[in-house]
Amino acid sequence: MWGYCTEREDYRMFKLTRMTELAITDDRCEERAVPGFTSDKLRHTRGEIKATVKFDISVKWRIIDEFGADFLKYDDSGDLVMEFTWSDKHSFFNYILTFGDSAEIVSPPEYRQEFAELAKKIFSKYET
Repeated sequence: MWGYCTEREDYRMFKLTRMTELAITDDRCEERAVPGFTSDKLRHTRGEIKATVKFDISVKWRIIDEFGADFLKYDDSGDLVMEFTWSDKHSFFNYILTFGDSAEIVSPPEYRQEFAELAKKIFSKYET
């Protein structure tokens, strides 16, 4: 759930599955001015890198869960295509790896090549 974080004074994603020990109280919050919400769910990742990734349609609901339906864009073959802004290349590659063979870095070409080299290193650990 996207909500305004009073501690960080900005919108953040609050995962309901991480909320524990919830309780109903009589506490009341003061009314306060809150900036308008933007649907740009990636704005909080003031990224250093930009990349385009193609996803298999089978991961559509994961993309919706993580970024919202407004981010869905399709290419001519019906695959999902997203433009990412990410904090750094290492964590971006780790994120893409979580999709297994359902994601493909399209651009920039140098990230595509580096990711291919990473995949080869991983594969070499499992060769028999």
